[in-house]
Amino acid sequence: MLECVCDGLATNAQEVEEITHSTLFKPLRCAEDIMCDLVRNRFLTVDEDLAASQKWTKLSPTQLGRATLVSALPPDAALFVFADLQQATKSIVLDTELHMLYLVTPTNCSVWQGCDWNHLHTIFSKLRNEEKRVAKLVGANDRFILSRLRGVSAASSDRSYQLHLRFFSALALFDVVNEKPIDEVARRFRISRGTLQTLQQQSATYAGT
Repeated sequence: MLECVCDGLATNAQEVEEITHSTLFKPLRCAEDIMCDLVRNRFLTVDEDLAASQKWTKLSPTQLGRATLVSALPPDAALFVFADLQQATKSIVLDTELHMLYLVTPTNCSVWQGCDWNHLHTIFSKLRNEEKRVAKLVGANDRFILSRLRGVSAASSDRSYQLHLRFFSALALFDVVNEKPIDEVARRFRISRGTLQTLQQQSATYAGT
């Protein structure tokens, strides 16, 4: 629906519903509910027509909506990134490259599947002061990592879960930026060399969007 409005295929709620009904896609939720979510999360704006009819409600994409479409991010991931960028405009750590690397690290860090949280906690506990400042600013903390060690489950879509894996990805990239050997970085974070190179490529693509 967001793509239809951004591309100009639909300019009002009625046209969005017509497009939905003309495809083989059967939405799990009604078109009106989805459009309300897009408006509430500021992907779309609503302008009422002079006729004041709901069918003629004009829909327009916001800058956030256009950026989401261009980046090919799901709306929930786009909101995650947008919140991080808004936070960075208020406060950013510049004494190292870590915070900037965090901002260009993908939100869905699939490289950490089956990760050892005990080992990650060891890494986290040995962070330098400037790295701890970045961790605090982005929301990474001991409490979440310890909850994982206690066996508390977290869905892969959970914001805190993604945030912490994203932070550890940024830490690995930080070592690479500081010209540490790839093999050494891979051993430190217990990921394969190929996985680390994949993370580098994903981050380069992510930064370009």
